[in-house]
Amino acid sequence: MENRIVEDVIRAHAEGAAFSWAQFSLASLADPVDRVVIDRRRSEAEAHLDGLRIAGIAAWPILIDQLETYEERGEVFAAALLAFEQSNDRRLRQVLGLSATEEGRVGLRGAVAWAAPELTAGYVREWLDAATPALRWLAVAAFADRHADPGTRLERLLSDPDDTVRALACTAAAKAHRADMVPRLRELLETSGAEVELAAATALLELGHPPDDTLTTPLRRAVLADPGNVDLMRKLVRVSPPEDIRAWFATLLKDSETAPIAVRGAGILGDRTLVPWLVEQMREPTLADAAGRAFLDLFPEAWESWDDLTSLDPKDHGPAFVEAFGGEMEVLPVAEKIAYWQSEHSQ
Repeated sequence: MENRIVEDVIRAHAEGAAFSWAQFSLASLADPVDRVVIDRRRSEAEAHLDGLRIAGIAAWPILIDQLETYEERGEVFAAALLAFEQSNDRRLRQVLGLSATEEGRVGLRGAVAWAAPELTAGYVREWLDAATPALRWLAVAAFADRHADPGTRLERLLSDPDDTVRALACTAAAKAHRADMVPRLRELLETSGAEVELAAATALLELGHPPDDTLTTPLRRAVLADPGNVDLMRKLVRVSPPEDIRAWFATLLKDSETAPIAVRGAGILGDRTLVPWLVEQMREPTLADAAGRAFLDLFPEAWESWDDLTSLDPKDHGPAFVEAFGGEMEVLPVAEKIAYWQSEHSQ
């Protein structure tokens, strides 16, 4: 019975570590980011990882069974992290073999970033010269995430035959402040496909290159293709001259398909005088969600009252929402409540 209880406890920690870190990972990408949720998920994940650390090698049968069953980011993260912390080469190879998916890549990258650098450094150096693109990509990710400099290897990585490795090497160059790589990045910008072109343009901008059309156009194109990538939109706003980005948003507002992008981007501008305009956009069913997210960018303290400022009942928003959504819709900000909250908190 005692062995059964111990196994159940270890399994609970394995499942908890996987779930908590997966939620932490997703919360880090949420729009807008809720720091309270991120900190809570980080603490929960660390608590469950402590349980696995205490279990030691006894955790492996459960971690591998969990990974073979789900093969998702959280399961990969938990197993990879324990392998790093135990310096267990055999188990790490096993985890790598079970992580050949996009979710697996995310989990592995998260584990490398979470573990102490001295525990992963040897593997990262080895992976830089790996025959497998996935391992080279993971090594470059380690440098990019820690803002570390790959040194003389960076130029070779910027010429890697794999697009994903080359693109991430561009990011690593920017994070390491490698201004000496500007000529190579310009070359990649002019000769590469969309993925590397975008990474090169972003890197050049982050290295302080003047934001001409050759650099901002790839970012604008990517924002239009992936409106949910708010991190990219933030970079575009940050590097663009204010008058240029406002003019672009004004153009986007003229088309119903792109108007939500402009409304969402308004919050990134950091201009609180736009709040009355945002409140008006909250009265439009197709723009209310973007306006709410923009408002939270301007007033992150509103997170504490967000449940009281929103509703999933169309009737709370008005006839236009009832007509658009019927009796069922997602949680959206209520314009009148937002306006009242803002007036109370601006005094």
